Amino acid sequence: MIDYKEIFHLITSNPRYQRNLDWGETRPGHPEGTIRAHIAELEVNLETLRHKLSETDYWRLGSTGPGLVGNSWHPSSACGGC
Repeated sequence: MIDYKEIFHLITSNPRYQRNLDWGETRPGHPEGTIRAHIAELEVNLETLRHKLSETDYWRLGSTGPGLVGNSWHPSSACGGC
């Protein structure tokens, strides 16, 4: 079984991930600006849904966002190069 909680903690503790959290700026279609602000917005939504999710699904959704998994993570990969 995949331990999504562990994956989440591995990703979020990665120095490269931490360095790139403040990348981005407000622009059309992305009013949240930085990756950090976007993640904060998503976390609020995830918490709203938490009571409907299994523990596994909760951590799965929190740990597998686009651009956050893999060896070649770069901020632009989070939005397909936008």
